[in-house]
Amino acid sequence: MIPQSTHPFSDIAFSLYQFIERLFTRACKEGVRDLYFLSREGWDLKELFEIFQNKNNISVPIRTHYLEASRRSSFLPSLGPLADETFEVLFRQYRAMSLESFLNSLGLEVHSAIICEGLGVDEAGYRQRRDDLPKDPIFEKLKGLAVFQQIYESERENRSAALAQYVASFTDGALPEKLTLVDVGWKGSIQDNLYRWLSQQKDEHAQVHGFYIGLNASGAMDERNVKTGLMFEGIHGHSRGYNILNENRSLFEVLLPARHGGPYSYEVDTKEKKPVVLHEPYYEEEMVATEIQPIVVEIFEKFRAIASHQTHSPLPDETLFKLTCKRHFRMVFNPSQAEMDWLSRIHHRENFGVFEESALSPDTNASSLIERLRFTYRLVLRTRPREIGFWPYLSLKRRAFYGVSTAYRVLRKWQERSLKC
Repeated sequence: MIPQSTHPFSDIAFSLYQFIERLFTRACKEGVRDLYFLSREGWDLKELFEIFQNKNNISVPIRTHYLEASRRSSFLPSLGPLADETFEVLFRQYRAMSLESFLNSLGLEVHSAIICEGLGVDEAGYRQRRDDLPKDPIFEKLKGLAVFQQIYESERENRSAALAQYVASFTDGALPEKLTLVDVGWKGSIQDNLYRWLSQQKDEHAQVHGFYIGLNASGAMDERNVKTGLMFEGIHGHSRGYNILNENRSLFEVLLPARHGGPYSYEVDTKEKKPVVLHEPYYEEEMVATEIQPIVVEIFEKFRAIASHQTHSPLPDETLFKLTCKRHFRMVFNPSQAEMDWLSRIHHRENFGVFEESALSPDTNASSLIERLRFTYRLVLRTRPREIGFWPYLSLKRRAFYGVSTAYRVLRKWQERSLKC
């Protein structure tokens, strides 16, 4: 018996179960023996995968590892010599940045005082957001600064060596030529960083394959840097179920919460001779404990019930996918008041590029008629598409003219009509 939901969004257990089942099937088909679950979402995904293997009594289970890697921690080790580096991975998404945000993204903020002194920049100049940092004169001055050049090269080489020790520690000290990663997805930026880094270690033998809940962009994907969205993909057209599973995909992130601060660097403990992962403060700890963890407990309970049902009376993948999409459609296109209220209390902190905290739900205050008309007018003209936010349906419900959100829901249901949600 699958338990009834008592907490908001716990039906995401269906989507997570099918992802884990598909992940296991693909990993077995491709002969994968080691899966590296990327932090932060990988903490719970790894445990769910182990529950799945135990429920199915797998005689030779796939080994699972929790690899602490973020865009920030993997960025500097992935880079090349400063004279040749364009920082394209960072600047393709963030261009309006301050020197502070740039150094934070590299994990070099501890050296900010000496760098600012060399640049002749005060605290206000250090924190000033430049409209286009890579084309700003201060950035060229930074790259030409001798002290920055020394810090950059030293830290890049040291962290790369520490990361190599860290990854090798999962496989008896031998750095593998191929990494198979697992994460929620969307673009696979961490994978791109790890692939560039591994290519520096293993040359043309380096291979990385990432399995994701979903993908919306290819990033630096190529024949040796492969990415697969197991539940949905939007790279070459939209896969079946995309319009449902991609709606408010931030749910996958907030309901697979961190248990520690974000990793930002690697170093080698000179006394113990072992790699150490350095973390930023755990900003979300209280929110996770009070708001998210009770839901995670129910998700795990429901996941175990689904796994038990699949063990004894398995549904074919297609049948299970229809059920999964039906449950997911209800959450994102017909949410309860409790679910909408809960999300309004959740926030997310960006720890790469722009270091800001953002809410995951539009303003809970009801918009006036004039405000709704203005929002809908801008929406039709597409002059400010970012206003639609993380959860388009809820933004329309709260901010657009009456009936627009209903029309949007009907459209998405029609687009996925074969799933009969």
